[in-house]
Amino acid sequence: MPVGHPEHFAVVVRERRRQLNLTLEAVKTAGGPTVPTMVRVEAGGLEDPRPSTLAKLDQALQWISGSAARAYWDGEPPQSVTARVPPVLDPGVAEIALPLDLVLELMTTQRRLAELTSGPALDRDQARAISTAFDSQVSTIVGMFVTDLLERNHTEGEPAALHPLLAFTFGELLDVPVGGDGESDEKLYRRWLAGKQPDLTGDLEREFQHRLDRKLRTLRTHER
Repeated sequence: MPVGHPEHFAVVVRERRRQLNLTLEAVKTAGGPTVPTMVRVEAGGLEDPRPSTLAKLDQALQWISGSAARAYWDGEPPQSVTARVPPVLDPGVAEIALPLDLVLELMTTQRRLAELTSGPALDRDQARAISTAFDSQVSTIVGMFVTDLLERNHTEGEPAALHPLLAFTFGELLDVPVGGDGESDEKLYRRWLAGKQPDLTGDLEREFQHRLDRKLRTLRTHER
């Protein structure tokens, strides 16, 4: 029967919990083991732990999958998810190429706005329609820029880690529910890049992975 390192593991878990400022109850709320189990862990009394218990510790203590198992059985230091965030943010490019159909849509919106403002009276319904169209077009452009940033700063592995600056700047945008509009796949792709773990079909996830691989190959080619 394999022999673990329960006393060493107790120190590692206790220090990580204090580092994250988590109570025992907060660990449970974050997906970790129950309070009695945590008490046993931190007392060095955890023997022959189940894989599910170690996986829960990975989740609650923000360790990379398998870290708790390696720490317990092999005495290895756990690797935190935050340690995988790239120290330098790739800012991307200062300009993006717009597809012709989007340019034409913007020109149409601009023309409609010019006609509306040159008329004798402002039609509020038309103004709202133009504003809605303009918001959608700007959202598409911003989305293209955000997609490029997320692709350039994507981290490999499970779970993906989002650079803190990107999380701060675009966190709310990435958390918006994905509707059934024409941009739904693009929004899902951005959430997938950010490690938000959206509910994807196997085919769509493979499509996203192929798309990212193509983009990264293109970036590496341009860097040579």
